[in-house]
Amino acid sequence: MQKWGYPKDEYPDNGHWSPQLYIREARRMIGDVVMTQDHCQGRKVVSDGVGYAAYTMDSHNCDRVIVNGMVKNEGNVEVGGFSPSRFPTERSSPKRRDQ
Repeated sequence: MQKWGYPKDEYPDNGHWSPQLYIREARRMIGDVVMTQDHCQGRKVVSDGVGYAAYTMDSHNCDRVIVNGMVKNEGNVEVGGFSPSRFPTERSSPKRRDQ
């Protein structure tokens, strides 16, 4: 990147830097609130969100097992088609160790 610089044809109004943060994967954090599928699909809504999550829920294969002599992927989840969900404030602060 230092050799070539930022892309000249992307985000010219923002110094060629994306105005939106993109996080593809992150660590699971246990806070006072743990986001679940219900939050992502709007069945549970938080009132004090600090941001929005907007991506198809997907969990890559967690394991491979043999079923009837064939290898099967296990734990693949791909669910989409819902609106962005609020990211709860309580989720952004980890629990204290003494709790």
